[in-house]
Amino acid sequence: MSSSDSPSVRPTLVELLQPIEQVAIDDGGGTGDSGANEWLQAHDWRLLVRPREQPCPAGAQIERFKSDSGVSVDAVQAEDGTVFVPFELDDAYRAL
Repeated sequence: MSSSDSPSVRPTLVELLQPIEQVAIDDGGGTGDSGANEWLQAHDWRLLVRPREQPCPAGAQIERFKSDSGVSVDAVQAEDGTVFVPFELDDAYRAL
């Protein structure tokens, strides 16, 4: 099978945005949040995602996203160093 015959595998957003330092990312991947897709905005970023139902842990705020309905959700770096993202990164990437 030549490389042109093999199916194209699209990398995940997590793979593309891998940080230089090893950081654990908790984006709830695979948890199956059942909410509807919503537009979240932070500055010039606008993402179509399903916000997580799980509240964010205590920690340093990295970014605050606001939905069209006015609800805010935060991305934080928890006290143990894990980065909590209020939506699944791969869902946001695949919604493009």
